[in-house]
Amino acid sequence: MHPDELVVGNRYRIWHKSPSERKVRYSIMDYLGREATESYKGRGPNLSFNARPVAGTQSMPPHWIKHIEQVEKNTTITLNRIAT
Repeated sequence: MHPDELVVGNRYRIWHKSPSERKVRYSIMDYLGREATESYKGRGPNLSFNARPVAGTQSMPPHWIKHIEQVEKNTTITLNRIAT
């Protein structure tokens, strides 16, 4: 699935890797939509996710995303788990 296909309100498992991380990680969060401002180096707007109750709103540049899959709404929210 591509970041452009995300639907606001749905829950997703997102495999991601920032430039400072050595390993790919995954998080399970609810998609809130695209932000109004450009992401780092003008690569398009960041994506916003709700990670409550684990954390607050998370912002992620689309180029960090390696893979996305939709999960059931009752799947537990998780952040930054090392993908195996």
